[in-house]
Amino acid sequence: MSSIVPGSGKVLKHAKLVLIFWGAGWARSPVISAEELAGVFSAILATPYMAKMAQYNGICNATIIHMALDTSKEFTEQYHNTPVFHSSELPQMIAGHIDGDGAVPAPSIDPDLLYIVISELSVVCRETADPPVEAAGLHDKFDHNGARFHYAWVSNDGSLTSGNMIPKEFVHELVEACSDPDLDSFHVSDDNEIGDKCNGELVTMPKIRTPNAPDGIVIQSYFSALDNACVLPTEYSLKFWAKATQKNLGGGLRKFLPQGGSVRSLLACGNIPPPAGFGIVVSHQNDQLGGELIVEGTHFTPGGRAFISINYIPTRTVSVQRNAYVKSDGTFRFAEEFKFVSTNPQDAAIGVWVTAIDVATGNLVSEETSASIWVS
Repeated sequence: MSSIVPGSGKVLKHAKLVLIFWGAGWARSPVISAEELAGVFSAILATPYMAKMAQYNGICNATIIHMALDTSKEFTEQYHNTPVFHSSELPQMIAGHIDGDGAVPAPSIDPDLLYIVISELSVVCRETADPPVEAAGLHDKFDHNGARFHYAWVSNDGSLTSGNMIPKEFVHELVEACSDPDLDSFHVSDDNEIGDKCNGELVTMPKIRTPNAPDGIVIQSYFSALDNACVLPTEYSLKFWAKATQKNLGGGLRKFLPQGGSVRSLLACGNIPPPAGFGIVVSHQNDQLGGELIVEGTHFTPGGRAFISINYIPTRTVSVQRNAYVKSDGTFRFAEEFKFVSTNPQDAAIGVWVTAIDVATGNLVSEETSASIWVS
């Protein structure tokens, strides 16, 4: 029987993710674009995937707050005819952006900042390329100018569904970096971390689809000490949350929601506010065939571009990516007509997640709206 061995270190209770797409290959029309991956990652985090992380010192849902492209790196070193980099290059690259062009935020804005580096296609880390390691990802930390940085690397094999698929590696490093950021926190008794223990437990998520994963992306589960099993939560459980966080529900929920709000928001630990003034408003107008979805943004980069990802939960039969051009005053308006895709009235109560990325700055914001325009 496996068990969790808690260490004395910290956890990233509410990780704020900074995505860095690294390598010149991202500028060469990759099959899976950085924007598509950011949409996939956002869709994963819009589900209850991390709901059972609460047992590890109250870890909550992670949130993507920024993305950046670094296309300056050409991977010229080869190992067994495969381009490689050295693990020491990751902290150098991240610190270089902090000290130099400011393309990514510094950890001073939040102690739970987590940099996730996704390398270009078919690049591996030299230090993890040989047995017995042969890892397709890693996470670590480093200190720079008096600040502690936490980061992870996710390999890119060009797939969302097979091999070392990108979404699987993303969640693997995410749950481990959150539960063991300084490599001295939560481990399983066999000295694995909670992602390692469930490395082969793969699950298709048919509700998260893209053109490169028409039947759904593939991710992995993680180890839950309270279940003594690998888990992939698909719903929020108030009973599990209370047990994991040692909260007493006997007095009702009002004491946990003094200002009001939803139980779902409570279990997901709420939302991270975007930068001041930056945001979107999502609305819709119904008609006999479905309706028009409208997304309006403010405080985006004037003259820039907003990348919009629309994901319909739970069926994901609507999963589209669009671009909107930002006017000189920093606003944009996107509108598109959609037809009915469901006849189940319960589907109208679930919701639609809309994510907008300011391509110039990498800032990202998500909002939920009604699915009624897709339900007849």
